[in-house]
Amino acid sequence: MQRIAILLLLPVCLLLGCQTPPSRPTEVKIVAAPPAGMVLVPADSFIMGSDKGQINERRPERKLDLPAFYMDIHEVTNAEYSKFLLATRPRFIPPPGWKDFDPPKGKESFAVSNVTAYEADAYAQWAGKRLPTEEEWEKAARGKDGRLYPWGDRWDPEMGATLIEPRDVNSFPNAASPYGCIGMEGNVREWTATPYMLAKAAEPDNPVAWLFAGVQIRLSQAFKTDFGRKVTTLESLGGVPTDDRVVKGGPTRLRGDFECRCSFREDYEASTREGTLGFRCAKDAP
Repeated sequence: MQRIAILLLLPVCLLLGCQTPPSRPTEVKIVAAPPAGMVLVPADSFIMGSDKGQINERRPERKLDLPAFYMDIHEVTNAEYSKFLLATRPRFIPPPGWKDFDPPKGKESFAVSNVTAYEADAYAQWAGKRLPTEEEWEKAARGKDGRLYPWGDRWDPEMGATLIEPRDVNSFPNAASPYGCIGMEGNVREWTATPYMLAKAAEPDNPVAWLFAGVQIRLSQAFKTDFGRKVTTLESLGGVPTDDRVVKGGPTRLRGDFECRCSFREDYEASTREGTLGFRCAKDAP
């Protein structure tokens, strides 16, 4: 009976021009091509941090979602920073070892260093960019698969500089991250926009916890080194902001396999000038 009804309706549909309703077009978000010298890091989730248990890693390991953004392929070079100094003079002073606004001869394509976080912020704003957050930096270095190093999970000291000094930003192209960023491990340490957070203050009605937190803070101040204060287990989300910034990356010598992990982090006072401390920039994707 059902088959007969369908057969009877077919001529009616043909006469009246029955049509199936048009399908709704699928929305496709098109992200503009990256600006020159940058790569697109698309919007999706990635693994951040580590549960492998060292004091300088962000814990716990977790999955985060970030919107799309652009990241510099390499660190800002001496030549690029020189243009900024000339365009903004006399507001900023050149790094030590420069002659006026000229970097050391033959090192124009080396990563700039001896730059404070404030100067890095100013450069980024001048260039129409910004410093990356810690989360953006780690995603650009690590990709989506949670790898330990930008190049994979196997430690290889040949993937980075063995000297504690800046190198040409195009060194070690084989150590590029999944998105194509070069030098995220193995060249200079890099400023981020993320403030370092001390542990939350203890509740006043819990004197034991208050005392323990005070001891922790004193202990954290004992981790000062020539390269800045190490981030300890004091760090926690929603803690007390300081004038320090989270710093990522750096040379391989004296750091080894653990300190070159993408999840490894340090902190420096924002006014620090240091011979292996530079930066790269990020930018919002439309």
